[in-house]
Amino acid sequence: MIHLTGHTKDVRAVAFAPDGRLASGSTDGTVRLWDPGRGECISTIRAGRPVYAVAVAADGRTLAYSGRPARTDVRDNLIELRDLSADQNLDPCVWEMPPNRAGIPTVRSIWSLSFSADGQHLAAASRQLGAGNHVNGGGARVWQLSPPYTNLPIAVPSAYTVAFSPRGAGLTVTGERGIWFFLDHVTAAKENAEAVTSSLPCDWAAAVAHLPDGATIVGANSFLLSFDPTGRTTWRKVKTGFRAVTSAAASPIAPFMVIGGSPNGVEIYDTGAGIRRTAYDFGIGKIHAVAFAPDGLTFAVAGDGGLMICDADVG
Repeated sequence: MIHLTGHTKDVRAVAFAPDGRLASGSTDGTVRLWDPGRGECISTIRAGRPVYAVAVAADGRTLAYSGRPARTDVRDNLIELRDLSADQNLDPCVWEMPPNRAGIPTVRSIWSLSFSADGQHLAAASRQLGAGNHVNGGGARVWQLSPPYTNLPIAVPSAYTVAFSPRGAGLTVTGERGIWFFLDHVTAAKENAEAVTSSLPCDWAAAVAHLPDGATIVGANSFLLSFDPTGRTTWRKVKTGFRAVTSAAASPIAPFMVIGGSPNGVEIYDTGAGIRRTAYDFGIGKIHAVAFAPDGLTFAVAGDGGLMICDADVG
């Protein structure tokens, strides 16, 4: 177990690159790249605003990050892109947020980012404060990162979280009390788009993970819900030890997944048997994000109190 030190505030997002490097985003306004094996920070990117989401393309070339808008008096929010091989910024993806019904610009932060398996598309979902300071889904879009550089809305107005399948072109979107499975980003952008849908037993689900066998795991309140959009297997419901599941990640090579939640801690699940194998409390407070390394046996945990690297004990 390694505690990665460097961020000065809570860490909200983590993502591994194929070469094993780890990217993390924090409300301290930075994105950091790490060598997890040595526990060292390789480089620091000054975002100048709280960062809530990071993603790395499957080829390892491009890093995306975003979060709170830099200014509250404008409608645009940016998804910054960085060429990791050249260590330089690329042109950002611009999201012009729609005004509310009164025509007033709305402040929407971007909390979810996902690259398609081929790295040619980037999906993002935003959130906004609603009544009682509850965070609601604010919609989602998909950018094509090569010509003709399209920028299309996803046909789920209340979109909260987006996740491309690590294989193929499938796109999973969670929204208000529901989950949508689209064949691809083009289908997701069509009005009245065809999708496999299912209801959720809660308003919002922030945790989505794709298993190697094609199934999708969603954290809904204190449960893990297993969905198979193809209908080949029965969908399952597993009770966790949390009041609310906040994050989830599946091992790319082994039948295990890690979830984070509240109260503080993480749990490791055998996805084949649908049972919990072990649990950890790293002492870093509320868990915001988890991610599995390419080796499938090491994972990262981001929380209020920092960033941890741990080997999964699945014996």
